[in-house]
Amino acid sequence: MNKIHLHNTRNPIDIPKYHSLNFDQMVKVKNNSVESVYMLDMLDYHNKAQGATILQTIYDKLITNGELIIQSPDLKQLIICMNFNKIDFNQGKSILYDQRIIMHQMEDIINKVCEHNFKCKAKKYINTFECFLEFNKI
Repeated sequence: MNKIHLHNTRNPIDIPKYHSLNFDQMVKVKNNSVESVYMLDMLDYHNKAQGATILQTIYDKLITNGELIIQSPDLKQLIICMNFNKIDFNQGKSILYDQRIIMHQMEDIINKVCEHNFKCKAKKYINTFECFLEFNKI
């Protein structure tokens, strides 16, 4: 199990070449045994303390120089898109109010992850409001 898609849903999306695990399953994985972890919107559904625990657990499970990939909406970009009618208001509303606890900007996520001994190696927007970030464990 070298690549893990970490999720918090009952029916996770299928990420090719990744094994889908929830956090309780991830905790049981051997330390320093995972090559890559992929998270889709995961930090948005947890408070700061839970987010820190998730990031520390990922750090513990990854091999040296292991990869953490995060895909998440960027709050600032989402608001800009809604203001300039780049996305439908109801779509924006559903993103903002879909049981999320915290909404981030790209730089917030980068800072939070780097506090846990990761180095950001790539950052980009994959659509008008969603960011894609790649980190390595240092």
